[in-house]
Amino acid sequence: MWAPSDINALPTAEDVLNVKEAISELKRQIEIARSSPESLVKVDVLQKELEERLAWVAPWRRVPTDILSIIFEYCNREDWKSSLMLTAVSTRWRAIVLSTPRAWSYVDTKECKNYRIVRTYLDRGGQCPLHFYYPSRRSDIPVSKIAQRLHCLSIENMYIYEMVNSDFPNLECLSLQTGTTTSRLSRITSTRFPSLRHLICGSLGSDSDSEWMPPDFPPLTTLSIAVAIDLAWLTVLQASRDTLTSLRLHLHEQFSIPAEHQVTLPRLQCLEIQNWTTVNSAWPLDLKTPILQTYVEHHRRIRDQYLHKDLATIRRMRTNVHTPVPPLPQLSLLQLEIQDDIPERLVGQLSDESLYPKLERVEVFSRTRRPNVRHLVEQMFGVRSSQPPFVVTSKRETEFPGTISKFTSREGYRETTCDDRWAVSPEYRFLR
Repeated sequence: MWAPSDINALPTAEDVLNVKEAISELKRQIEIARSSPESLVKVDVLQKELEERLAWVAPWRRVPTDILSIIFEYCNREDWKSSLMLTAVSTRWRAIVLSTPRAWSYVDTKECKNYRIVRTYLDRGGQCPLHFYYPSRRSDIPVSKIAQRLHCLSIENMYIYEMVNSDFPNLECLSLQTGTTTSRLSRITSTRFPSLRHLICGSLGSDSDSEWMPPDFPPLTTLSIAVAIDLAWLTVLQASRDTLTSLRLHLHEQFSIPAEHQVTLPRLQCLEIQNWTTVNSAWPLDLKTPILQTYVEHHRRIRDQYLHKDLATIRRMRTNVHTPVPPLPQLSLLQLEIQDDIPERLVGQLSDESLYPKLERVEVFSRTRRPNVRHLVEQMFGVRSSQPPFVVTSKRETEFPGTISKFTSREGYRETTCDDRWAVSPEYRFLR
């Protein structure tokens, strides 16, 4: 019976015809063998041979190598362990994975505690950019050895000696999760971090009585930072004010802002304020945002006023503030988070087309199932000449561009702040 001369070679047109005839013959012999109890062993042999012929002409074997390389790189991004598993599929796949350095550029050192495996990823990745999570407990991976390759680094803090004394010429994203002090943050300069554009800083603590001022802080485009008693966060904000396009501020129980302090952010397009305080603290920080497109404001407890005032240009807004939304002539998408019911004062206001002439969609996140949603929709939008789609969700449906949660990636590579509460719940979907 016909068999390919080289099982690893791609079949030619003539080979395809021959193997199809062989497959038909094998199927016929299997049917004959199954009719005889004495031929069960022969059935197993024929079945294995049939599977080999079918696999040899399988469509995936004709996928070009460069396409498979892209697929394998994507698999590594989704699950860092996939690169190891792909090497065991076939000789061809193993060769392709091993010759694709980007398929080894993501490794979760938070999950993987075996240094030999981590070392394997670092070696097979060649010189391609690395996306790396560095737990504080790891001392077996010298940062200085991979500093040139790091593209994205998530680290618990900057206390590691090598971290504060190495240069990172290609690092674009740095996530400092906890315990960063002002003196260590002052080591982030354009000289040592020339490519740094995205900084995520979990918390700041002061270890010096002197005011910290970076001499040449990198021109950040994305900044997420905690508003704390130490004013280093404000210094970082001021140092980046001319280049920031996305900003997220975390307000904690104790924070400090100079009275009536004003900062102009001429390029800012996305602003997020996460208020975790339990008191209605004063907010004297006046941010001027002339081209702001997206605004997110979330509070731990109900608040009756917005912290940010310069909202005339925004097109997308997400909030749980239970006060009437100010007139927004450019607003096209509004996401509201409510506890029990839509406040009546919002109902009448949202029905006024003159206040939101470009409103195209409203999404409401509610933890309770309310049977009168359709009635509220009609009450809110029945008088508008154009009725925007109204969706009640249990999870976030529409992701805003430019938000920090959109920018950050999976756990283990960068800080993850994704909030999936706005995904659609089908039983609450009402489109008008």
